[in-house]
Amino acid sequence: MNHDDFDNLDDFIDSALREERNRNVPFGFHRNVEENLRIAAAIQVERSKYRLALLIGVSFYTLLFGSATLYMILGAIFTSIGDTMPAFLSYYDQFSLAVSLWWTELAAFSGLLTSVGVWTLYRLKDQRSSEF
Repeated sequence: MNHDDFDNLDDFIDSALREERNRNVPFGFHRNVEENLRIAAAIQVERSKYRLALLIGVSFYTLLFGSATLYMILGAIFTSIGDTMPAFLSYYDQFSLAVSLWWTELAAFSGLLTSVGVWTLYRLKDQRSSEF
């Protein structure tokens, strides 16, 4: 039997199965199939719950630290620390100089970390869709 002789896959499968004799299914087969489907559905629900919890956690983390960063930058925390504790034990000046010189690198590193996080979530989503 050559599959090129048939126009579609259904005809090919029907002709291949015509030669086979019908067999009885084993006892409990239906129950086992239903149990396996229930387990697969439960696994899928748990995976979606885990991904939702992960997404909520990443969102909360981003909002919390993003808000804190904006508060520090816009609220002039560095200036108020310098005013209340002169020279901040001589380390504040070094820290403020480093931040003013390296803020672009810090922003790029933060962007890289965010990109890795988004890429990881995207890969998890693709992996889930390819499993089922």
